[in-house]
Amino acid sequence: MLDQMAQFERQDFGVAPTSRLRPSDQLGGPTPTSIPGGRVITTAELLSLLQRGQGQVMLLHAHGSMQHLPGAIAGAPAAQGGSFDDEVQRGFGQYLRQATGGDLSRMLVLYCGGVQCWGSYNAALRAIRLGYRNVHWYRGGLQAWQEAGLPLGQADAQAPGR
Repeated sequence: MLDQMAQFERQDFGVAPTSRLRPSDQLGGPTPTSIPGGRVITTAELLSLLQRGQGQVMLLHAHGSMQHLPGAIAGAPAAQGGSFDDEVQRGFGQYLRQATGGDLSRMLVLYCGGVQCWGSYNAALRAIRLGYRNVHWYRGGLQAWQEAGLPLGQADAQAPGR
């Protein structure tokens, strides 16, 4: 099942990776298969990491759904477009510094709805731009996790920065 899921997650829509934030009004649509400065992670890889010890992985959801992966924390505001010197970037930087204790090598895994969602791509680009060196983009996101039959949790009441 996870092998089939990996094929879905790696589906190539012919979209080139970019280092620019996707505008907020264009967050739905086919995504690239890679991200500059980060690494794409599959459901099987993420599941393996989480089973070995979630304390090493900071999982951030970059969508407004009430469902999310277990243990995920809010990162939704960072999904927005804009620029790397806007208020969203400053707020996300402060949030990540606090959440990671300033550890730029902490493994961050960002996700949103699935391979047709740019929110987590934007959030991952923002984290990379902030100097985080171990940024993973879970491209398959919530859709791939659910299709693999894995458990979900409930989102926190409010994302930081909202």
